[in-house]
Amino acid sequence: MTSKNNTFIISLKVITFLICLIIFNNTVLGQTVIETKRIDFIDLDNELISLDNIVTIEPETFEQLFEKRRYTIHLEEKEERIELSKFNKDHFIIYHYSYDSSARKWKLSQGKMQLLEFCYIKTANKYVIKLLNEEPQYIIPLEKGFVITNPYHDRKISEIIAYNKACKLTTKELSELINLFGGQNFQHLLKYQIKKEDDGYAMYNRLGVNVLPEERYDTIVYANRNFVTQKKNKPIIFGLSLEPMPIKKLRTVYIQHDHITGIADNKLFSILGEEVRYAKNKDCWQRKDPEHLDNLNIHDVIPPSATSYVIEKKDDFYYIRNTNGNSGDIRIWNPHIDSLYFRNKNTYWHRQADLNHFQHADFLFKKDGKYGLAIYGYKSALTLEQVLPPVFDNIEPCANLDDIFNYYPDGDRRMYLDKDGLVGLFPLHTDVRYRKLKVYAVFARFMLPDGRKGWLNTFTGEEFLDE
Repeated sequence: MTSKNNTFIISLKVITFLICLIIFNNTVLGQTVIETKRIDFIDLDNELISLDNIVTIEPETFEQLFEKRRYTIHLEEKEERIELSKFNKDHFIIYHYSYDSSARKWKLSQGKMQLLEFCYIKTANKYVIKLLNEEPQYIIPLEKGFVITNPYHDRKISEIIAYNKACKLTTKELSELINLFGGQNFQHLLKYQIKKEDDGYAMYNRLGVNVLPEERYDTIVYANRNFVTQKKNKPIIFGLSLEPMPIKKLRTVYIQHDHITGIADNKLFSILGEEVRYAKNKDCWQRKDPEHLDNLNIHDVIPPSATSYVIEKKDDFYYIRNTNGNSGDIRIWNPHIDSLYFRNKNTYWHRQADLNHFQHADFLFKKDGKYGLAIYGYKSALTLEQVLPPVFDNIEPCANLDDIFNYYPDGDRRMYLDKDGLVGLFPLHTDVRYRKLKVYAVFARFMLPDGRKGWLNTFTGEEFLDE
């Protein structure tokens, strides 16, 4: 930085170190602004730009130039170009393209995609945008357009990009561009830090500025390209744009294996990326009946080469036999039951598994026309330990679980319990509770005996009656 006759010239490389001067947050738009002393000229890679030539434009108007727009910028190499768009209030997104002369079209360069953090540099009443990921990278507004410096290492761009040359960027196109990042964790790509403070959770950008509307939340969780927050039992879901997802009357959210699902406006929904999908036919109570193949030859259903198991009874013992004969049988002694089934409610099981995996597994049994539930080998290697007594008219899994081997204490053990015209859900319940019940993944639709309807979180037991 130099001074002559009270005229200040500053290299934009120096501005990076002025971050300690003044940093403040625009509470309306959430921009991060670094304020410096007045300067008269900006040294743009040995090319002086007078402060008088920089357009006076407020951050709100500045951002509108990039909102849902895409600028094509040609590099010095004629067969290379970049496309610049605003990603959210803290980031731009840049894609690097090269021209394929043989195919006569532009192709996205492999791995040349960047999310660039930015802030505003304010001097006097003028603003420029500082891109924080590389040095130096700046967007400077002039009268007829803007100048961008060094978006890719040593490649300088000196042309003025006209404001009216932007192309519209639709939400679908932006989503397709985001998909090119694959399964990367956007929380890390965006360099957002979720931090627990004494009075709750906050999420900060690299400059330590809170990027969410509220200062503190009870919880903040990143899942499937979204940030799920909770405050005073009220959930809000923010997309990568850091704008709330358009979900009306949101009541509850559950995250399982990075999948977001919840209840809003008395309807079940799930989120895939930036898309909110609502379930149809919320009061369809019909279950998918499990296949009963007890009387069929196992090889008529499953090829002989496949691994499968069958339950057979002989004298006072039940045997679990590998139909390929590759291992010995499991013998279960229990003369006090009439029938024994795998948890898929059949006497066969098709699964790539070893017989040892049946340790601690759930089995259904029948006695005097009623169903019960037991675990094999939980305490004894030769007997079944009863979990539910044989008092139910029916017990069946909530889905076709032939290809999912679930065993106690881990895994999905959910089963319908039917008795006396009512239904419950094991292991959440050990008796019946509802007039009707239908499980949809995490949540289940229910009807109480008095006719009221609602949704049940099948893992936490929380009920949400229709409003």
